[in-house]
Amino acid sequence: MRIDILGTAASTVLLGLSTVPVQALRPCPLFGPDLLIPTALSDDVSIRNALSEILQLVPSLDIDFQNTSFSIDIYPAADQRPLFSYHHSAPTLQKHGHGVQAVKDTMVYRIGSISKLLTAYVYLLEVGDVSFNQPVTRYVPELADISARPRNKSASALQYVDWDAITIGALASHMAGIPRDFPSPASADRQLARLGFPPVRAVDFAYCGKSVLYPCNRTAFFDAIRTRHPVEAAFSTPIYSNIGYQIMAYALENITGTTYPDILSRQLILPLGLNSTSYAKPANTDSSIIPDSPSSSWYDVDTRDEGPAAGIYSSIADLRRIGQSILTYEMLSPSQTRRWMKPLSFTADPQVAVGAPWEIARVTSTTNRASWMYTKGGQLGMYSSLMALLPDWGVGLTVLAAGAGASGVVGMIPGAMVSKLVPALEQAAKRQARQSYSGRYGDERNGMTVAVQDSLPGLGVTSWFFDGRDMFDSIRLIVSGSSTGTGN
Repeated sequence: MRIDILGTAASTVLLGLSTVPVQALRPCPLFGPDLLIPTALSDDVSIRNALSEILQLVPSLDIDFQNTSFSIDIYPAADQRPLFSYHHSAPTLQKHGHGVQAVKDTMVYRIGSISKLLTAYVYLLEVGDVSFNQPVTRYVPELADISARPRNKSASALQYVDWDAITIGALASHMAGIPRDFPSPASADRQLARLGFPPVRAVDFAYCGKSVLYPCNRTAFFDAIRTRHPVEAAFSTPIYSNIGYQIMAYALENITGTTYPDILSRQLILPLGLNSTSYAKPANTDSSIIPDSPSSSWYDVDTRDEGPAAGIYSSIADLRRIGQSILTYEMLSPSQTRRWMKPLSFTADPQVAVGAPWEIARVTSTTNRASWMYTKGGQLGMYSSLMALLPDWGVGLTVLAAGAGASGVVGMIPGAMVSKLVPALEQAAKRQARQSYSGRYGDERNGMTVAVQDSLPGLGVTSWFFDGRDMFDSIRLIVSGSSTGTGN
């Protein structure tokens, strides 16, 4: 018999709330880590073996090595050196003459929607999460104006966004129910009509730059979304939205009286010493990975006010530094960080949840204990990215890719790495816990034996005596419903 110290099953037994025999109970550990985070990972044999397998695995994957450059990083929370670093320079980098020809740790990629993670981070650093439950109309006057305008009495919730019902937290967690992007131009609507889609009333807006996603300025943005219909009612279901993070950044600017680029620099770039991260395009391309022409790859596309959602430039070294600052509570308090790194909504996939803006994936260990991987992915033009944190293990990983096959790289490599890494992390944690905690505690009449078993989660109590009485016998009596009995 074994009692799991961190298991809720043990609590049920001790409280006499179950009549199931103890031997039939499966361990039901509490949500969160069941062992201390393992340390000195680079010296652990399980970790070294897993990293060796990953090193052999990557070249064998079915990805476009010829046209896609990428960087892989696995790092512990508290060590500046990565556990695993891998860079692939596509041969095409040497042909087109733009940017670098060889990929390294500090080379600059566009990180797409990982920008949303940085925006949420600087929002919390600057003003905290007090406003997360307050309506966005309190902080964005243009939305307050839209919400206050009289409407036709017959207008339904299908026609107008209820901006008063949308909070800052709803924007951060994609629970606002608003569209993904800025409206398409009239030319795009006409093209769809030619393909057989129902025609819509043409409305022209002032677009700037290459992409139809980006209006010229804040005024044009709000003029456009004034007419947008909701996708869902707020807080119904997650609806991914880039414009939600653009509005969130507008709110932050209004609260602070400071521009978003200044806040990003003051709260994140300067304190963490991020040498490759910027809101605007770098002044030169000497350290930039540009897989094709700057225009066709979207390296030089100005995302304008949608930058907080998808426009930031960074490197794998800087994203490592950011990830470590989150895992070690360097910038936010432990309680604030734990509050941030929690699911806020389910999805149709039981293995996936949504945070602010975390894309949270369930990771099953070798003992069937579920832990959660907090990720944020991104895609912009020919760039694709994913940043992931595993707080139960004190480890983070990042994959950045640029080129024709970038989405395939990011779609395949992280899952392959995690399948090797998590079992090794669990073995390392068990090995260190066994060395630190296993053994008998007490004297001849009073004491317990603590053990770590490979097939079970956490620490287990394999024997327990108090005043010479076998407490396991007493527990059996409680479970069986008997009020009398003696131990050995």
